[in-house]
Amino acid sequence: MIKLNISIVDVVKWTAIIVLDLCVFMFYGVIFMGYEDTYDHLKEGDCWDYSNMNLKMKVILFCFYGWIILNIIELISIGRKVYKLIKSNTNNSHLF
Repeated sequence: MIKLNISIVDVVKWTAIIVLDLCVFMFYGVIFMGYEDTYDHLKEGDCWDYSNMNLKMKVILFCFYGWIILNIIELISIGRKVYKLIKSNTNNSHLF
């Protein structure tokens, strides 16, 4: 049996990080809604086509994809730590 030493501070810290991550995704969602609201398919062609985006939307889309990549890297890192914790089966391990 694995015994984890998780304190209230750890729970608050990770909850805050998750809430911040969700706020970043909501921010990008609001910006993308603004793009779709002002989009005119008769003038601009296909929606979400890079050639039809202005520089601001291209930068925002690039940052959005970058944020997704950072989240994937962090999930892989957390998964690796959990795997090592289960594999080592020690009682003194800290998850993070």
